[in-house]
Parts: sequence; C-alpha cells; structure tokens
Amino acid sequence: MRKLAQIQAFGGFKKTVTQFVGNTDTSTNKYFGCVGHPNGNIYFSPYFKDYILEYNTATGVSREVGSSYTGSKKWVGAKVHPSGKVYFSPAGGGTGTKILEYDPITEITRLVGSSVGGDHYSGTTIHTNGKIYL
Repeated sequence: MRKLAQIQAFGGFKKTVTQFVGNTDTSTNKYFGCVGHPNGNIYFSPYFKDYILEYNTATGVSREVGSSYTGSKKWVGAKVHPSGKVYFSPAGGGTGTKILEYDPITEITRLVGSSVGGDHYSGTTIHTNGKIYL
C-alpha cells in the first residue's frame, strides 16, 4: 500500500519527521514529479496514471482531477504559470506527446503546443516572459 510521503524538517534539517498522507494507491510508477500551487494544493504529473493527482495539504485528501489520458510515460515535472494554470512536461509516451495544461479553477485539462514524440523532455520551466520552456 502506497501513500504520499510528507517530510517535515526542523531546526535546519537536524530532525526530520516523515509520515504517509493521502489516499492509498497500490499501482506503481504512478506519477513523476509534482508542483506546489498557491492554492495550497500539490499537483502530481501523471506518468502511468490516467489523471493528474491533486493533494490538498489542508485536508490531507488526494483526488484525481481533469480528463483521463491513457498510456504510459506521459508527463514528467510540472510548473505553475503566473495565470495559475499548471503545465506538465511531455515525456513522449502514450498521449503525453504535448504539454498538458490544467486549470485548477475550472478543473479542465487540455493538450497544448506541437507534438514532441518519444522521450525528449524531463522537466519544464516558465520564464519571466511568461513562456514555457522544456
């Protein structure tokens, strides 16, 4: 049984406490990377899973959000754009050949940009000019 690992450091990392939080999931290779959002939630990149995972840090509850995308090795890493939307970097497998955009307000996902094809990217950044770079 696997849950999210939450690590809290105290006193300059001299003491750490690890606890497992969220819902239990027994599948493997579920997510690859995550990002904290200003709304207090953490969003996990769906690698083998079909949905984005949203973990609410206030309630300790996790849930799948957005549309379903099948396949494996889909997205790795995520960044929050100044607009509040979350962008997931394409890993190139399954349906993950384009950038995945998620709007936490509307809970709508969409694929954006050109198709990149097989295993090209492993992260993303958002420049101060507002553009996404892989």
